[in-house]
Amino acid sequence: MPVSEKTYQQVALEDPSGRWELYCGELRRKPGMTMEHNEVQAQIVIALAAVLDRRVYRIRVDNSRAKVSGGSYF
Repeated sequence: MPVSEKTYQQVALEDPSGRWELYCGELRRKPGMTMEHNEVQAQIVIALAAVLDRRVYRIRVDNSRAKVSGGSYF
């Protein structure tokens, strides 16, 4: 049974871990990441912070949500 965007937002905001995704109506826990994946994330953040204007952009690591077409969130 597909989950609505509203239900996703309630679940994601109420869970302190915030580790939820909505993919094509399917509510699922965000998968864990490897140490290598986390290291790549950290290096990307360092590189972006060096070139982006902080007055315009905010950089987040593992603490944000992205909505894509079709009502999916990652």
